[in-house]
Amino acid sequence: MIRLRLFRFFKSDCDKVQHIRMGRTLESTIFEIASLFIIIVTWVVAVLMYRHAPETIPTHFDLNGNPNNEGSRMVILFIAGISTILTLGMTACAYVPTYVVNPPTKLKTPRQYILASRMVRIIALVTGLLFISTILMMGYPESPWPRYLLIAAIGMIIVVTIIFTILIARARKA
Repeated sequence: MIRLRLFRFFKSDCDKVQHIRMGRTLESTIFEIASLFIIIVTWVVAVLMYRHAPETIPTHFDLNGNPNNEGSRMVILFIAGISTILTLGMTACAYVPTYVVNPPTKLKTPRQYILASRMVRIIALVTGLLFISTILMMGYPESPWPRYLLIAAIGMIIVVTIIFTILIARARKA
């Protein structure tokens, strides 16, 4: 079983059950491959946007999606780097979900740990999509479809969090 020893230093009141350890499963492997795919897509989109972008690009947008700040095109690569770090970090943290997730109920059963781990993995993938849409908005500020992808990614993060919080609370009796 894979255990991340780095997280031993971070104690959580939620993590009182010592016998539950998250190991590698087929599901976790599929999520890790999907995360790697999202990271590769992020870098392909970022490099393409960087190569074709002018020296000055929009780097900040208002609530309507209109650009209201400009910066260097290097910001595209910076955003891709942050996306990579967050996606990899969250994918790794899925093995110790109590250090990432702070559910309203304490995780006591293996089913709750599995659900919390699955939630972290799904949010890692959606976070990658969120950053891809941000990069696309910088490259195509006049196009509405990157905004729709961004709104969908934010909505998916909210919906996944709500659904899995309910599922984790219901699984405490299992």
